[in-house]
Amino acid sequence: MALQVLFAAHHSLLPRRLVPRLVLRVRGANETLVGRVLKAHRSKIVLASKGGMAGVTFPDGSVKRVIDGRPEAIRRNCEDSLKRLGTDAIDLYYLHRFDKLRPVPIEESVGEMARLKAEGKIRALGLS
Repeated sequence: MALQVLFAAHHSLLPRRLVPRLVLRVRGANETLVGRVLKAHRSKIVLASKGGMAGVTFPDGSVKRVIDGRPEAIRRNCEDSLKRLGTDAIDLYYLHRFDKLRPVPIEESVGEMARLKAEGKIRALGLS
């Protein structure tokens, strides 16, 4: 799962040449490391993460990224990211892309994201 961390313009956090923001892209296990590093600065950043895509292990042992727009997958992706990041909410959570393999109506995917927002797990939602 991709994670984008947008650092707010804050001179004590970033070298001047990187202000107003720096974008870091990391996936899965790296969220734990990113969460630990950003914990002390959480109130100074906007945290954005994509959901609806996960690594799936196939019978031959290969791991491939698979689009999954089902509501339960979106919820699982979000809750897993929250745990790894060590935060109570993701500022911007957006759907990775439309699920072509399963005929999941976009309204179902976005509906689950709206429920996550109502629960306070995400602050804003978007589509990519």
